[in-house]
Amino acid sequence: MKKILLLLVATTSLLLTSCYQEPVNGVAKITVIDENEFRVPSANVTLTGPTGSYISVSGITDFNGEWLYEHDPALEVILQVHATSSTGPEYGDAIVRIVPNKTTNETVKIQL
Repeated sequence: MKKILLLLVATTSLLLTSCYQEPVNGVAKITVIDENEFRVPSANVTLTGPTGSYISVSGITDFNGEWLYEHDPALEVILQVHATSSTGPEYGDAIVRIVPNKTTNETVKIQL
């Protein structure tokens, strides 16, 4: 009888314990490089969603030519990346897929 009661308590505690975890926002790490493969600091980066989407964010790369964007809420999304040089007419485009719980690295090459 004690074994059955112990088994029942153990089973109940396992059923009440959930494995579900709230998803964490996805992060896009955008790196901007020039035609010589050098990183471009102070480049303007814009992320936009498809037509009719509410997503349109922009930022400037740091001294390593990188810019981080954390997508909130924690949903998977595919965004267009547009990067321009702050000193000239160079530009580049790419696509980034942001997935919850992950950091996605995307490199954009800017050129004339």
